[in-house]
Amino acid sequence: MAEQKSRIKRGKVLLGTSGWTYEHWKERFYPPKLAKTRWFEYFAAHFDTVELNASFYRIPTQKATKSWNARSPQNFRFSIKMSRLITHIKKLQNCENELQWFFSVFEPLQEKISVYLIQLPPNLKFDLQRLDNFLQQLPPHNRYALEFRNPAWYDNQTYQLLRSYDAIFCIHDMEGMKTERVITSSDVYLRFHGHQALYGGDYPDEELERWAGWIASLSREGKGVMGYFNNDLEGYAVKNCTHLKELVAKRL
Repeated sequence: MAEQKSRIKRGKVLLGTSGWTYEHWKERFYPPKLAKTRWFEYFAAHFDTVELNASFYRIPTQKATKSWNARSPQNFRFSIKMSRLITHIKKLQNCENELQWFFSVFEPLQEKISVYLIQLPPNLKFDLQRLDNFLQQLPPHNRYALEFRNPAWYDNQTYQLLRSYDAIFCIHDMEGMKTERVITSSDVYLRFHGHQALYGGDYPDEELERWAGWIASLSREGKGVMGYFNNDLEGYAVKNCTHLKELVAKRL
């Protein structure tokens, strides 16, 4: 199988949030008088990566991806969430045209894309052949991370299949369904979905300290680490991500 290219350097740690266009971040993160049209530039000045959630709900235009490329620093990196049209509606099957459309619109942004996130729906049952067939269709020069929302997939067969493609098993911290810290690739992908609440809750310092220690150890081993906070309520994602960045930096 063709080797996938990583756009994150060995040992590099990228920490950001899942999206940036949250109205309730105004005053909590964005200055009250800052125009919404300038939020992205402000975000990119404080973080070096973002997980693009909007692409899950609606495939953007090339005009939009060209704009993100032009408005972001050269070293800024994007994680692109695959369209639910492919993952949740087509459920990974008979989606050749949709895949072509999806990847084509991101061509202007390609050099800044570190990974494509493929989040599978909870109702997608364990089906290794379906996943294998799907992975074979993906352009091999990209990096992919897969997040499974059905625990039936947390199986050694799944992990072995991902390793054969050098695809990343997404390690997520989700209330009621935390994953083990399984590593299937030279890069590691983390999603923080909230502390004692889904998409909310404020991670306590001691928990962030534990994550920081592990992330720093992965970095020292030469693994690239990408982590995104999805607890956007009350602006906790920005707060927790900023603190985790500081804790990791101290250790490195």
